[in-house]
Amino acid sequence: MGLFAASPGDLTLRRAGLGGATEQVRWTQAGGTFDRIALRGAAAGGWSDDGVGERNRTDWEKDHLASGAVERDGAITVTGAGDIGPKGAEDGARPVESTLGGLIPALLVLLVVSARFAVAGHRTGPADGTPLTRSRLAARAVVVAAVTFTTGLLALGIVVPAGATILKGNGIPVVAVSALTATRVVVGTAVALALAAVLALALGSLLRRPASPSGRPSSNTPRSSPTTPPRPATSRSRGGPGSPCCARTRPHSCTSR
Repeated sequence: MGLFAASPGDLTLRRAGLGGATEQVRWTQAGGTFDRIALRGAAAGGWSDDGVGERNRTDWEKDHLASGAVERDGAITVTGAGDIGPKGAEDGARPVESTLGGLIPALLVLLVVSARFAVAGHRTGPADGTPLTRSRLAARAVVVAAVTFTTGLLALGIVVPAGATILKGNGIPVVAVSALTATRVVVGTAVALALAAVLALALGSLLRRPASPSGRPSSNTPRSSPTTPPRPATSRSRGGPGSPCCARTRPHSCTSR
């Protein structure tokens, strides 16, 4: 049996751009006086003052009114600050997602690899290899999604509990979550990575450029090839042996005498 006083922080949310909000938490303190306290049954001893969590850290508690219990003239005055419950952000506890510090670099690498995988070994030209059809692209999307989800699930399943254990071992409190919540974080993050990989694959196939066999972009500019100009036709007269003939460029320029 005991008496307690708690005062959670005053939380204020201010709207920010793009539908977000900025939170502000102000420290508060509460107190109460209990008189005419009666106990039924035998008590093992007198009243004792026990603190839950850290207290008397602020300047107000140090200089004006300290948190705790004071017994005087048969009345007990209890003063306290904070909330009674698991440690939260007000007490410096880290959320479980704080263990995912390497998620952003891993996501960048995943996007680059998925985009390059979209056109690996395939081109759009008729002589540049196997064309990338819709069925092949769909098969690659399934492979990318499955590999990313499986790899992410295994990695996150190890990183999240190991990271929380390391933080607690270094004296950094972590907000306690149930096994179901931790599973939702792991599975949800793995699904998000798989969807991001498929999106990068689709963008890579959409923005690909056709290439020539030499590795340079192909061009449709017509080129002229040197040709031999046609020779002028000549005609010969079928006259007798004594009839001369002139070799002219005009077909009927020969006359017989």
